[in-house]
Amino acid sequence: MNGKKLKRTWLSYSSYKNALFCVPCKLFTKIENSSNISKLAYTGLTNWKKVTKKIPLHENSPIHKKNVCSWTSLEMALNHCEGIDTELQNSIRKEEGHWKSVLLAIIDIIMHLAMDSSAFRGSNEIISSVGTSNRSGKFLNLVNQVSHYHEPLAKHIERHKKGGLSYFSHGIQDEFLEIMAKRVKDEILSKIIEAKYYSILFDCTPDIAHQEQMTQVIRYVIQNDQNECEIIESFIKFVRVYNKTGESLTEDILDCLKKDNLRISDCRGQSFDNGSNMSGKIKGVQARIIKMNKLARFIPCSAHSLNLIGVNCAKSIPKVETFFGIVQKLFNFFSSSTQRWDILMNNLKLSLKGYSTTRWSAKHRAIKSLNTQLDMVFKSFDVLKQEKLSEETKFDADNLIRSLKCFSFICMLAVWEKIISALTGLLKILENFREQGINEALLDSKNKAEILGIETEFSKVRSRKKKLLPGEIAEDEFCTISEENKFLIMIKNVIDNIFIGLRQRFKSMENIAQDFSFLDPTIIYSWPMENLKKAGVDLCIKYENDLNKIEFISQLESFKEHVYNIDDDLKRVTFFEMLNFIYKNKLQDAYPNISVAYQIYLTMPVTSASCERSFSKLKLIKTYLRSTTEQARLNHLSILSIENKIARQINYEDIINDFAAKKARKVNF
Repeated sequence: MNGKKLKRTWLSYSSYKNALFCVPCKLFTKIENSSNISKLAYTGLTNWKKVTKKIPLHENSPIHKKNVCSWTSLEMALNHCEGIDTELQNSIRKEEGHWKSVLLAIIDIIMHLAMDSSAFRGSNEIISSVGTSNRSGKFLNLVNQVSHYHEPLAKHIERHKKGGLSYFSHGIQDEFLEIMAKRVKDEILSKIIEAKYYSILFDCTPDIAHQEQMTQVIRYVIQNDQNECEIIESFIKFVRVYNKTGESLTEDILDCLKKDNLRISDCRGQSFDNGSNMSGKIKGVQARIIKMNKLARFIPCSAHSLNLIGVNCAKSIPKVETFFGIVQKLFNFFSSSTQRWDILMNNLKLSLKGYSTTRWSAKHRAIKSLNTQLDMVFKSFDVLKQEKLSEETKFDADNLIRSLKCFSFICMLAVWEKIISALTGLLKILENFREQGINEALLDSKNKAEILGIETEFSKVRSRKKKLLPGEIAEDEFCTISEENKFLIMIKNVIDNIFIGLRQRFKSMENIAQDFSFLDPTIIYSWPMENLKKAGVDLCIKYENDLNKIEFISQLESFKEHVYNIDDDLKRVTFFEMLNFIYKNKLQDAYPNISVAYQIYLTMPVTSASCERSFSKLKLIKTYLRSTTEQARLNHLSILSIENKIARQINYEDIINDFAAKKARKVNF
């Protein structure tokens, strides 16, 4: 009458009979004289042409109103357990509450073990009582332990012993793990889809069962519930790969994105290790993906790149490789014997580190530890001479002391500690070190050698005379160069090799930084508007589907003129802090193109370290005793363990509902 729409909750449609029914009239009308009963309460209304007339007539009839009241009265009685089947309803509700309480405890235990990367099963599936052999695994042991403080679970265990339903089997565990993992994965994927732009990080490693596992990590930028900017790198799954060629890996990666409903056109960055199958410019994965989406710009993992630069430089010059070999040999000498290690650690309180070929930080620790405590190493050798040692050990110790008490070795220690530390600051620090730092390091080495009583001169090597060719008059000048100058030349060659490696391996990162550099808050404030417009147009040409050129330039002018008046500190903030300011103050509606540009830049990956961290979880989950774990269970356990922050927010009641609805059960929850 007043135009307001009301739902007719009493009206129901039967797809089997293709007819409409009035539920309360169907339930409460006595069929004594069918001619006086509306078809809505008897055979169903099938005359669709007269629906608009028949329904209002039936709705306003006295018998319908009476039946609706009877239906409401019955519903209230059932809700308050006041019907004739009160005892039955109470029994059903009590049983339902019992099973829900039991399942909540079971889910909690499963979640705890999954997030802790712990094993579930033992050698049997029998809950052990006190004083009996305990080989039933962590899951059943925790069930037994929790039952001491959880009455419904204790009653359930008693029923189970008498042959009742258990819900303790590994099959039930897999079902719960699947439901929980799916909820976590769906939550992550929904955030990625909401963010729109993302970057992909993939890496491969063999597991304990000698199966090649490829990890999938997605990097994206979102606005969280507190209206703050958040950069997230989320683990999605492990994928078993059978062929490691660039073509095969590309197919596997695209298949992963397709299954997750992620469009490759929204990908704005990709980061892999420096393997040729991944980073190859022609047949590598990155090149194949760029052919499909030119905006999916490749950035090699900076951590891998730095490590490879150092390894290549160390191997390029024999004397440098020999130096690192001595460092590792010294560590092996002490660590291979508990007696020698006790002398080193307990008596002298000295800590040596091993040299690693895969971690740059390990190289730094090994060199720094030895350089700062070289005098303590010499003292430890003096203590060893007082012990009864085998001839072989004495021989190794004498060789090591001879190598350590060499001025060139001390200089190498000082120089390489500076080089490795400087790599974190990259080119500028290395350039200054090449010009001035080498001489300072040599001076420090001479002072240290004098304190240790070592000669401050490089050991002379007999010069090899080069036979002159017929008609050749000039002699080889390298033979006349002093040993100190030879050392300086060698170190400068090392630094030059580092320069070349840095420029080659970080070229793509430098190109991306140049494209977005004008968006640096300091540059926006200080640059003339003409320069900003030119850089903005160039960026819009590259990202024509993401940024509108005219709108972007207009917003950039307004942004420079008005936004900096809000907060003077914006002149000195980072890209992340600027986007965070935009989100917090809800400026993305006023400057959508600028916020998108910041989002794309922050979506670009820097390293694939998240992939390496997922491998650490893989080694904890798929161990020697769990080497037969199936791929699905591996992924379920991995995502719950790695993305445990999201897993903790899961509503267990929803899990039980999904579990009950998945298929028919013997017990209705």
